[in-house]
Amino acid sequence: MRIIFLTLTILALSSTASAFSSQAALQASTILTAPKATTPEFSVARDFVFGGLEQGYAGRSISTRLLLWSLPWMGAAILGLTLTTDETAKGFWSMSGAWAFINGAIAMIGLLTPEPSLDTLRTTLLINSGIDVLYIAGGIYMLTRAEPYWRGAGVGVIIQGAFLLIFDLWQGLTIRF
Repeated sequence: MRIIFLTLTILALSSTASAFSSQAALQASTILTAPKATTPEFSVARDFVFGGLEQGYAGRSISTRLLLWSLPWMGAAILGLTLTTDETAKGFWSMSGAWAFINGAIAMIGLLTPEPSLDTLRTTLLINSGIDVLYIAGGIYMLTRAEPYWRGAGVGVIIQGAFLLIFDLWQGLTIRF
């Protein structure tokens, strides 16, 4: 029961943070492109954080949203693993933490590398959507295992995979050229 409550709390916080990040990115882009902000140091910092302005921040916004999903899950996984002795819960939090770490690393790579073309970004996200289905199938397989640890891990994979499927598919279909 505690796993369900904590999972729903994390989902709510992540969704709220993601919604605010979209608005914050729009406000930041307005501020960052203002004529008064023309110093070379500012331009380098702006490009480092937001990428090429001509492409409308698509990759940076997606990476930011993914990071906002992964950070609360990393914290919750550490807390969950610290507080539980139940094998099912350990499997759930271990898998959730591992996925959060990987998603956070992917998000950081997206933030620190050059912005891809919108066509490349869309293709990558749509291919990832297909791979996400395989993750969910793997989680369902884990649920069939007899060991409590693997059943808990299966739930973690299904939740993370389902989020990534919705996230990648939505982001891929809504990119504007």
